[in-house]
Amino acid sequence: MWCFLVYTGMVLQSSLITPDTPKTAAVVLELLEPLLGRGHTLWIDNFFSSPELARKLQIEHSTDCVGTLKLNRRNVPKEVKDKKLEKGETIATNSGPVTVLKWHDKINETMVSTYHNADIQRISNKGKEKRGLCTCLIIIITWGESI
Repeated sequence: MWCFLVYTGMVLQSSLITPDTPKTAAVVLELLEPLLGRGHTLWIDNFFSSPELARKLQIEHSTDCVGTLKLNRRNVPKEVKDKKLEKGETIATNSGPVTVLKWHDKINETMVSTYHNADIQRISNKGKEKRGLCTCLIIIITWGESI
């Protein structure tokens, strides 16, 4: 753990925060300010993540961002949000350095990343249902290893 803030209802004070910065993004920027531009990658959960925050971190601060994503966040591409997927299907879109992807395993999962794209890798399946190789999104493999 790098740092934490206890929310007390006060307004965060940082040169990175503008009046139109969402509160969740403001918290992230406040906490990360000393680390920005130093080559770190932020691994974040869906409470704080958004395509807008990922873009800002990458373009303005050279900091990658990877995280789960709520589909109701601003700037989630409509084609990702609205696409109905069957088990094993994936949809991904890129806008500049930001990739937003959704896949369906048991349920729909959505992620945002400036570090990954929608590449897949064949991995061994250790589950009880099938033995052998299966395909998996690289973002999922690294998410599991990093969290």
